[in-house]
Amino acid sequence: MKNVFNEDTQDQLVQEAKAKFGSDFWVKSGYEWRDVAVLWSGEGAMMPDGNPAFSSMAWESDPKENTYVMGVHKDLIKWSKSKGFSWESYDSGTYLAYSD
Repeated sequence: MKNVFNEDTQDQLVQEAKAKFGSDFWVKSGYEWRDVAVLWSGEGAMMPDGNPAFSSMAWESDPKENTYVMGVHKDLIKWSKSKGFSWESYDSGTYLAYSD
């Protein structure tokens, strides 16, 4: 599969995510962070429903995966999959998105 992260598409995906999820959701280009082809976000990013976009405690607080799957909000997972990438925990406050 084509890598959806390159210098041409990262800024576009960042703008699309901000437009979709609102001003309380933050996401940045991996090139801004460590010059890598990923997107990154984490602690403090909020979804339109008022829940955090990511929760490192979701395995304990949401064991039936009603809102989170592996710490990532289900609405964010759905949108990300439609764009060709998935989120993964880097540490307890940082999540990276990689091309599927």
